[in-house]
Amino acid sequence: MLRILIYLLLAVLFAPMPYGYYQLVGFVSMVVLTIMAFLFFNEKRKDGRYTLVHWSLQFQPFIKIALERMIKDTVDVIAGNR
Repeated sequence: MLRILIYLLLAVLFAPMPYGYYQLVGFVSMVVLTIMAFLFFNEKRKDGRYTLVHWSLQFQPFIKIALERMIKDTVDVIAGNR
C-alpha cells in the first residue's frame, strides 16, 4: 500500500504542479520511505533497506540537495518502481 502511494505521488510530478505539491511529495516520501526502511530493518530483510534510507534522505524537504532536472526525474522513476 505504501509503495502505491509513493508511486502515484511521484508519477504526478511529471505534470506541471505548484511548488507546494513538490514540498508535500518530499515530506510524504521521506516519511513513507523511512517507515519502509524501518520495517525492512525490523524484518531483517537485506534487499534495499539502505537504498530506502538513501531515498528518504534524498526526498527530505528540509535541506535541499541540488540536482539537475533529468537526474531528479530519473530518481523519481526509480523510486516509484522500487
